[in-house]
Amino acid sequence: MANLEQAFKNLKANIAKKVDDAVSLDVVTFTGNFNIKVGDVIGSDQNKFNLENVLNSMKADVNADLKLVAYSTIKLDGDQVNIVKENLDSEQMELVKFHREMIEASQNSRKAIVDMIKGLVD
Repeated sequence: MANLEQAFKNLKANIAKKVDDAVSLDVVTFTGNFNIKVGDVIGSDQNKFNLENVLNSMKADVNADLKLVAYSTIKLDGDQVNIVKENLDSEQMELVKFHREMIEASQNSRKAIVDMIKGLVD
């Protein structure tokens, strides 16, 4: 019985975390150079690329020359902030198109999470 209670507590905590995460959406698109050493992203006990190691290396020494192309934040209540670089060249316009597609995909993903949670509650 204690295991079942703990499982429900864990489920409740996970649902709360997903709801918190679904309340806002941030999409950021950069262009530029981002250089990291292979040894920083592939551990000695691994033989494959590891995204977690990449993200951890970003906290450390990373050689990057990144320029913001577009930034969007969208709140559940409908508030939005969008920043787009001025004087976009054709490559950057493609990145803005991709940025918009990522917003749409993220919104669809969040809607699916909210619908799943709603289904569990109903």
